[in-house]
Amino acid sequence: MSSDALPCNSCSSLLAKNDDLNASLACLKSENDTLKSNASMPCNSCVALHSDLDKARDEVVLLKSNASLPCASCESLIAEIKELKLTHTTCVEQLEHARAEINEIKSLPSAMCSLKENGDALYGISKIDASPIICTTCIDLKSEVEALKRVRDDMIARLVEHKDMSARFEIEVDLLRTTFSKCI
Repeated sequence: MSSDALPCNSCSSLLAKNDDLNASLACLKSENDTLKSNASMPCNSCVALHSDLDKARDEVVLLKSNASLPCASCESLIAEIKELKLTHTTCVEQLEHARAEINEIKSLPSAMCSLKENGDALYGISKIDASPIICTTCIDLKSEVEALKRVRDDMIARLVEHKDMSARFEIEVDLLRTTFSKCI
């Protein structure tokens, strides 16, 4: 045999070293694949964060849908405002009717009634001077004027309440808009 065909001592040691390196490389590749697999899987913190994010999105959707619906407080305020508007309209109609009656009485001949200048019945009922009454029509009119004065005073009080309630309602609406915009 020739010396060329036999491996030298250094070749067998190099082959052994090469086999060791190949085994180490295989282990490193396996470990690298395991690390890649683990890196592609979310950790428990990521899963919890994604869950929290989904819950927060659901809450925002719920808040948006709730914000578009009137609450019971808003509905009751709107109903009360409508009722106050209806009451106000009714009182205005009653005052207009009283104005027409006063104008009719003012147009009667002065022999039947001696009331002085009545002024505007709708806006100045309190200016009526009913002291020089000389006929039964005037007595009835005085009672009706007093009743209308009470209605007017009651309506003024209700209108003040209505304005206060409207102001509070506007503040609540602004607060709801601000809260809604912060939620978005």
